[in-house]
Amino acid sequence: GTFRTFVSFDIRDIALKTLDSARLEFNGGITIEGNPFATSPTGLGPLQVEVLDYGTLEGPDYDAPGNQLLSLSSNPRDTQHDIRSSIQSAANASKARFQLRLRFSGETNSNNAIDRLSWLNNGNICLAITFH
Repeated sequence: GTFRTFVSFDIRDIALKTLDSARLEFNGGITIEGNPFATSPTGLGPLQVEVLDYGTLEGPDYDAPGNQLLSLSSNPRDTQHDIRSSIQSAANASKARFQLRLRFSGETNSNNAIDRLSWLNNGNICLAITFH
Protein backbone atom coordinates (compact mmCIF):
# COMPACT_ATOMS: atom_id res chain seq x y z
CA GLY A 1 0.00 0.00 0.00
CA THR A 2 0.86 3.65 -0.26
CA PHE A 3 1.44 5.55 2.97
CA ARG A 4 0.82 9.16 3.97
CA THR A 5 1.60 11.06 7.16
CA PHE A 6 -0.75 13.77 8.39
CA VAL A 7 0.21 16.32 11.05
CA SER A 8 -1.80 19.13 12.58
CA PHE A 9 -0.49 22.04 14.67
CA ASP A 10 -2.64 24.27 16.87
CA ILE A 11 -1.72 27.85 15.89
CA ARG A 12 -4.57 29.77 17.55
CA ASP A 13 -2.12 31.57 19.86
CA ILE A 14 -0.32 33.24 16.96
CA ALA A 15 -3.38 34.63 15.18
CA LEU A 16 -2.58 38.11 13.84
CA LYS A 17 0.90 38.07 15.48
CA THR A 18 4.08 39.09 13.67
CA LEU A 19 6.37 36.09 13.42
CA ASP A 20 10.12 36.40 13.83
CA SER A 21 10.73 32.80 12.74
CA ALA A 22 8.91 29.57 12.02
CA ARG A 23 10.68 26.28 11.37
CA LEU A 24 9.46 22.81 10.60
CA GLU A 25 11.82 20.43 12.41
CA PHE A 26 12.24 16.70 11.92
CA ASN A 27 13.79 15.44 15.15
CA GLY A 28 15.11 12.12 16.35
CA GLY A 29 14.27 8.63 15.25
CA ILE A 30 13.42 8.19 11.62
CA THR A 31 13.92 4.83 9.98
CA ILE A 32 14.09 4.17 6.25
CA GLU A 33 13.14 0.91 4.59
CA GLY A 34 14.18 0.26 1.02
CA ASN A 35 15.26 3.20 -1.13
CA PRO A 36 12.31 5.61 -1.14
CA PHE A 37 14.24 8.79 -1.99
CA ALA A 38 15.71 7.41 -5.24
CA THR A 39 14.13 8.63 -8.44
CA SER A 40 12.16 6.32 -10.71
CA PRO A 41 12.32 3.52 -11.58
CA THR A 42 13.98 2.33 -8.33
CA GLY A 43 12.50 4.72 -5.77
CA LEU A 44 9.56 6.97 -5.04
CA GLY A 45 11.30 10.33 -5.48
CA PRO A 46 11.33 13.27 -3.08
CA LEU A 47 9.23 13.45 0.07
CA GLN A 48 6.56 16.09 -0.53
CA VAL A 49 5.42 18.17 2.43
CA GLU A 50 2.10 19.78 1.51
CA VAL A 51 -0.20 22.22 3.23
CA LEU A 52 -3.63 20.62 3.29
CA ASP A 53 -6.45 22.10 5.37
CA TYR A 54 -8.25 18.84 6.06
CA GLY A 55 -10.01 19.75 9.31
CA THR A 56 -11.04 16.36 10.68
CA LEU A 57 -9.12 13.71 8.75
CA GLU A 58 -11.31 11.70 6.37
CA GLY A 59 -10.72 9.26 3.51
CA PRO A 60 -10.81 11.81 0.66
CA ASP A 61 -7.96 13.77 2.34
CA TYR A 62 -5.60 10.95 1.36
CA ASP A 63 -5.47 12.11 -2.27
CA ALA A 64 -6.90 15.65 -2.04
CA PRO A 65 -4.87 18.37 -3.79
CA GLY A 66 -2.40 20.07 -1.46
CA ASN A 67 -0.05 23.03 -1.77
CA GLN A 68 3.61 22.09 -1.83
CA LEU A 69 5.57 23.50 1.09
CA LEU A 70 8.80 21.46 0.85
CA SER A 71 10.32 18.80 -1.38
CA LEU A 72 12.93 16.73 0.47
CA SER A 73 15.30 14.51 -1.51
CA SER A 74 16.98 12.79 1.44
CA ASN A 75 16.26 11.62 4.98
CA PRO A 76 14.97 14.68 6.88
CA ARG A 77 16.23 13.40 10.26
CA ASP A 78 17.50 16.28 12.44
CA THR A 79 16.77 18.95 9.82
CA GLN A 80 15.07 22.34 10.12
CA HIS A 81 13.22 24.15 7.35
CA ASP A 82 12.21 27.81 7.29
CA ILE A 83 8.45 28.03 6.67
CA ARG A 84 7.83 31.47 8.19
CA SER A 85 5.97 32.87 5.18
CA SER A 86 3.46 29.99 5.15
CA ILE A 87 2.88 30.16 8.90
CA GLN A 88 2.60 33.96 8.76
CA SER A 89 -0.10 33.64 6.09
CA ALA A 90 -2.01 31.17 8.26
CA ALA A 91 -1.64 33.48 11.31
CA ASN A 92 -2.83 36.48 9.29
CA ALA A 93 -5.88 34.48 8.26
CA SER A 94 -6.53 33.61 11.95
CA LYS A 95 -6.47 29.89 11.18
CA ALA A 96 -6.84 27.60 14.17
CA ARG A 97 -4.63 24.85 12.73
CA PHE A 98 -1.73 24.45 10.32
CA GLN A 99 -2.12 21.02 8.73
CA LEU A 100 0.32 19.08 6.58
CA ARG A 101 0.40 15.90 4.55
CA LEU A 102 3.68 14.13 3.83
CA ARG A 103 3.92 11.77 0.89
CA PHE A 104 6.47 10.57 -1.62
CA SER A 105 6.19 11.86 -5.19
CA GLY A 106 5.65 8.38 -6.57
CA GLU A 107 3.01 5.93 -5.44
CA THR A 108 5.03 2.82 -6.27
CA ASN A 109 8.09 1.68 -8.16
CA SER A 110 6.39 -1.68 -8.86
CA ASN A 111 9.24 -3.81 -7.51
CA ASN A 112 7.15 -5.45 -4.75
CA ALA A 113 9.59 -4.22 -2.07
CA ILE A 114 8.85 -1.85 0.80
CA ASP A 115 10.09 1.72 0.37
CA ARG A 116 9.10 3.96 3.24
CA LEU A 117 10.06 6.39 5.95
CA SER A 118 8.82 5.82 9.51
CA TRP A 119 8.99 7.82 12.72
CA LEU A 120 10.16 5.84 15.72
CA ASN A 121 8.98 6.50 19.30
CA ASN A 122 11.73 9.09 19.80
CA GLY A 123 11.09 10.84 16.49
CA ASN A 124 8.82 13.81 15.95
CA ILE A 125 7.85 16.63 13.67
CA CYS A 126 7.87 19.99 15.44
CA LEU A 127 6.76 23.48 14.53
CA ALA A 128 9.07 25.99 16.27
CA ILE A 129 7.77 29.58 16.23
CA THR A 130 8.98 32.85 17.71
CA PHE A 131 6.83 35.97 17.54
CA HIS A 132 6.26 39.36 19.08
